[in-house]
Amino acid sequence: MADTTCPHQHRWNKALRRTQQRVSHLPRYRNSGRVIRATGMVIEVVGLRVAVGSACRIELPGSDGRLTDSDRHAEAEVVGFSGDKLFLMPLDEVVGLMPGARVAPLDESGNNSARRFPMGDSLLGRVLDGNGNPLDDRENIDEIPRTTLSSPSLNPLSRAPIDAQIDVGIRAINALLCVGRGQRMGLFAGSGVGKSVLLARMLHRVGQQHPNARFGGDDAAQSWKLAIY
Repeated sequence: MADTTCPHQHRWNKALRRTQQRVSHLPRYRNSGRVIRATGMVIEVVGLRVAVGSACRIELPGSDGRLTDSDRHAEAEVVGFSGDKLFLMPLDEVVGLMPGARVAPLDESGNNSARRFPMGDSLLGRVLDGNGNPLDDRENIDEIPRTTLSSPSLNPLSRAPIDAQIDVGIRAINALLCVGRGQRMGLFAGSGVGKSVLLARMLHRVGQQHPNARFGGDDAAQSWKLAIY
């Protein structure tokens, strides 16, 4: 009898220890507030004390139109306060928002509820939305380290000097407007004159010389960054 129960007891003890580790960091209680007013893109909340820049989760009514046990939420950021009132700016659609909706900090620990986004090499090749959620139906990214978008600025005098030129494949630029490794550059011109074509030629040339190069930026804003490892 002992031989048949011992494996089951060992499996249950292991499952209980794993569950205890997962819930050990959770707070004993949850702070929350209530929506009292929504005007345009500003939502007023009372009963919650969080810092400006913190992220909150606002509950929305479910399919039955009630707030009870609803799994629909919208993220919002604290942009100001007046007395005991907090002013939130929604980051998602708030269709169906009702007076009295519960508002809770995004981080239940309460230490730092600023929005955090996944970072690291594990995101290479992944497709994410603006909130950092995967869109490619691949493995979950919950285990990827996350950090806030706000970071301390670097001392410009501590940066490495730009002393190496990059061949961008355009002779006029190489001769008259040479681009250095680590340099930031901007391209400004009217619409339809070939800015995107010029950028594509330059990136293609640099990619041939440096296969490990990483490109990133916004073509519409003509802001690009180049990293060579």
